[in-house]
Parts: sequence; C-alpha cells; structure tokens
Amino acid sequence: MNTLQKQQIAKVLTQLKTKHSQNKLAVRAGISPANVSNIINGKWDKISDELWQKAQANLGINLSGWQTAQTSQFAKLTKLIEVAQERSISIAVTGDAGAGKTHTYRTYERTHNNVVYLQCAFHFTQRTFIAELLRAMGRESAGLRLHEMIQLTVNTLKSMHRPVVILDEADKLKDTPFMLYIDLYNQLDGHAAFVLSGAPFLAIQIEKNAKRDKRGYREILSRIGRKFIQTQPATYQDIKAVCEANGLVGLSVQQYKQIHQESGGDLRRVKRIVEKYQELQKTAV
Repeated sequence: MNTLQKQQIAKVLTQLKTKHSQNKLAVRAGISPANVSNIINGKWDKISDELWQKAQANLGINLSGWQTAQTSQFAKLTKLIEVAQERSISIAVTGDAGAGKTHTYRTYERTHNNVVYLQCAFHFTQRTFIAELLRAMGRESAGLRLHEMIQLTVNTLKSMHRPVVILDEADKLKDTPFMLYIDLYNQLDGHAAFVLSGAPFLAIQIEKNAKRDKRGYREILSRIGRKFIQTQPATYQDIKAVCEANGLVGLSVQQYKQIHQESGGDLRRVKRIVEKYQELQKTAV
C-alpha cells in the first residue's frame, strides 16, 4: 500500500473521529484504538499493510482517488436523506447499478452526524445483520444473544440525536433479516429515520409480497409510505461535472456527449471511460 493510499485512509479516519469516539471507530475499522490513534497521528511505522487493508475494507474506503461531483442525483438523494433524518421517517430508494447511490450514502455518512450505513449482503442471517449493524455503530456484539443484540441496537440508536440508518442493497436481504427492520422501526418510530435502498427488484419484491399478504411486507410498505423513490441515469451535465471533477477538462461538447452516450448514464461506466482517457493522455505526453 503506497503513501497516497495511506493518506486517504488516514483522512477518512480523521473525518470519522469527529463523529465517533476512538473506541467506536476502532470497532468499525476492525483495528485497535491504539492503531486508530497511530494512523491519525502519522505514526505509520507501527502499522502493518494488513492493518491498513483491514481498516480500508471495513470502512469501505475507495483508494482510486475518484472525486465526488455534485450531480443532480447526488444533490437530490442527499436532500431526501436530510429531510428523512430531520423528520425521522422511512423512505425507500430504488435504481439501477451505476446511479451513484452507494457513493452518495458513503459521502453522506462522512459529512453528516448520527448516520449508520450498512451495505447488506445475500448471506446475512438475522444474527449477522444485527451484528454488522452494531459494528457500523461501533458496538461489539460478541457473546450476546440475538435479543440482546437487538436491544443494544435500539438503545444505541435511542442515544443518538435524530439518527438515520441507511440499509444499502436491501434487495439482497432474505425475509428473516428483512423483518428485523419492522422490529427496529416499531421501537424507534419518531426517533430514527430509515433509508431502504436497492436495485429495482427491491420495489418488485416488497409490492409483490405485500399483494400476496406475505407476513410483514404490508407493514414494510406502509412504513415507507407506499412509495419508492427512483433514481435516474446521469444527464449530460452530470457526466461533464464528473469528468471535470476528476481532471478530464477541456474536452469538446461532442466528446462529452460521446462519453454520455457510451456510458448510458451509468456512472461506473463513466469512471472506466475517464480512466481510459487519462491513460491515453499520459501516453501522449
């Protein structure tokens, strides 16, 4: 791991240290409090590459140096989360991969207070779901029973001022961990906000199961106001802003339009195209 990458990790840890205690940040990063302190204070000779990589992976830090651009979807989604957090309500967001949802959520977590972000996975059981949610809040769960973990989750969220829990890729959750959202909502109604987010299948899954009267799904649909907020593909102006934020400036209108057309509004594809342009520019020098 090179110096620039270590600087990026140290920067994120420093940002998060303003929002969490050192002990909670250590739990989130999966390293000791002493190592958190050493990274933040530049005592890097004490940190092995394995620990750097562990902190980077657990905190979801992108080491590519990719810069955030204020796209229309980024601004819209950020505002929606702010409103949900202020009002302590639940919302559901769906959209295709490459719409910038995850990037927006991770940026929101690092720039706002009392934000709990969890990227869900297919393998989550009820226990692993709650354990990962607790880790995202900097709380240990080893040795606790499931009901104790759930109560610790509720108590931790109740100790925060207007927290928001962002469940990213929630469409990957199986029924049993998904139902825990209802338990958490019911105990935190009016105190915490929730953002359920995922691919378009999330809406299909919830609405279909609600129509079939499958246990819990009508309640979930009710909790999110029976509405799914859909993200939209990046516009030409969005693509141009992303390119310029990442050093690809001075292109012609036609070139920006070509990138927009080639990407199909998918920001992940935009990233690959920008990187290709950057490599071509280096070769030409």
